[in-house]
Amino acid sequence: MERGIKRDMTDKTQHAQCIIERYRNELSDRFKRHTSYYNHDDNFRLRQYYCFPHLYSALFYDPSPEQIKFIGTQAHYIENHNVNFFLFAENMMKFAPVEIGEVDFEKWKERSCPGGYYLYYRALLIFGSAHPNGFFREQCLEHFVDDDLYDMIGYTLIRFNDTVPQVRCTAMKIFYELMRKERAAEYLVNAMPYVEHVRRGQKAKRSAEFSMDYLDSYIMETFERNADTVLKAYIHTRRLCYKLFFLHPEPKYRDLIIYFFKNECSYELRCLLERIYIKMSGECIPDEVQAIFANDENEHVRLITYEYRLEKEGIWEGFEQLLFSESAHIRNFARRNLKKTGFDILKFCRDNLPQSLWEFANSGTKDDIPLIRQYLDQYPREAMYALVKLGTEDSKDIVLKNIHSDDPVLAKAAFRIAGKALDFDKDELKNLIYAETDFIVQWRLIKLFTKNGVWKVMPDLLHFTRDLPKQRGDLLYLLKHKTGHPVYLSMDYNKEIQAALRYAGEANAIPYYINNQIFTDMKMWW
Repeated sequence: MERGIKRDMTDKTQHAQCIIERYRNELSDRFKRHTSYYNHDDNFRLRQYYCFPHLYSALFYDPSPEQIKFIGTQAHYIENHNVNFFLFAENMMKFAPVEIGEVDFEKWKERSCPGGYYLYYRALLIFGSAHPNGFFREQCLEHFVDDDLYDMIGYTLIRFNDTVPQVRCTAMKIFYELMRKERAAEYLVNAMPYVEHVRRGQKAKRSAEFSMDYLDSYIMETFERNADTVLKAYIHTRRLCYKLFFLHPEPKYRDLIIYFFKNECSYELRCLLERIYIKMSGECIPDEVQAIFANDENEHVRLITYEYRLEKEGIWEGFEQLLFSESAHIRNFARRNLKKTGFDILKFCRDNLPQSLWEFANSGTKDDIPLIRQYLDQYPREAMYALVKLGTEDSKDIVLKNIHSDDPVLAKAAFRIAGKALDFDKDELKNLIYAETDFIVQWRLIKLFTKNGVWKVMPDLLHFTRDLPKQRGDLLYLLKHKTGHPVYLSMDYNKEIQAALRYAGEANAIPYYINNQIFTDMKMWW
């Protein structure tokens, strides 16, 4: 094992900068490669977890104050520590430079931990486990099992990918020792991004005693004994926990997957768990489990079950009743497959009113408008949707009436269909906004007014900030977040906006920083 590293002292700070640049490049590269697999927040977290050990090693090369600040900021994202990072880094560089091979840990603790023994000593071990010297890394790992350092599982897993075989062996030994500690399952769940790092590690030449499948199996058994701990984790962590069952769809975990499904609050993760269960079960899914999936409140979960059943059974008895679903996705699924069999969907809808009102929006004709209209009072939401989609002449009147409904579900539905399927005349909508007395309805009309972007109606919005003082706060928030980038406008329109800015400014209806933001965004076509 390496005992020391010889390096020209004058090159050390420059080498630290090279490490930081490689870290930045690695983040950018991983973002490009993995964007399709994770949403932005999850991907951001994973990229940091993967790359931070190499970044930490820069602390041992005498980094500059600017470099220390960057490393401290990145470390804070991962660890959220409260240590004085500049003081900590100074001690780290003084007592553990890159050339060091061995260290007296008792002396290190005494001289490097001012103002908070636990925080500083823990941070020293974490950063020390990324030291360029393998012997030093191994010594830090061995101190992870101290009584008060029970949450070091993630940093131990990182060393499973170490380039030095002895460090990897020590890391595996320490990992299983830490797993015997109290609350080990909780810290293992939180360390799932590190497990993913181990899985994707390419540099380490694995020893014969290491098996990723065995590690996955060990972790899944831990989850089985601590299912509620998994459910308490953040959503991005739960996704990584469930991924293990997707990679290893062993039937013995089916009951555990159903338990996770019933208690999972994210519909996306319920979809994942449903697919895992289907993969585990193969040809045989019990009817009671199918019923759990088919009765889920989310349309995407239900649709997965319908697709599975169609693949196994074909068109089953009662399949056509999926056309009654409120979900457009499920109706599209049913319509697409019924058409393949020559089923007369329009006749079925006409024979099954009012249950089939939703489907008339897609399969109905102009001739069906009188038939649908008679249900406006009894089934206002379904009938409104069908009539607007079929393009009845009084669509706007129907929608505006329902926007004012005392039923919040109907009012929201009318607002949504207005935004998706109707085009209001600008002056007509502006008059409605000024005439409206209901605060909530007025704001919804303003949202419809801006559905094509704020710049197309900017003069009117600026007038609203002065003329509609009750809406001013929301209007200013809208203007602040929908501007801030250059927009090319004609000279006449530019002058119109400037006049509106003066109009709002005369009454102090718009703060100077939003005024300036809008003004500087405007560019003119010459």
